[in-house]
Amino acid sequence: MSGQAPLVRELKATAVAQGAAVVGSTVVGEAPFAGTVTEAVFRSAGTVTLNAANYRTFTLFNRGTAGAGVVSVATLDTSATTLVDNDERAMVLSATPANLTVAADDVLELVETVTGTGVAHSGGEVGVSISRT
Repeated sequence: MSGQAPLVRELKATAVAQGAAVVGSTVVGEAPFAGTVTEAVFRSAGTVTLNAANYRTFTLFNRGTAGAGVVSVATLDTSATTLVDNDERAMVLSATPANLTVAADDVLELVETVTGTGVAHSGGEVGVSISRT
């Protein structure tokens, strides 16, 4: 048998509660090795009812090793999805395979933006699974 054994690591971070029109960000962590993001999830600490006009978008960015990158890895928004208390929701991974690739020590950050008047949320947990390539 040759090569490295398959390895998956999960990064987790807590996103703090935000008011309706308040944007926020949460550093999820650094990639422990070069690999591919295979899953990103958000578990809300409270219910957020979908609203097509006033909503919140959660975007997972790869900021690179210097912390300044703008590669979008995954998204989830409340324009078409209701977040239920303690229910894990899968974020939509980028359709561009290169956007899912991380180098060792790349910084992953969850950024929250609002559309319209936005929507408040009670915080939650973001989880990102990285598979070694």
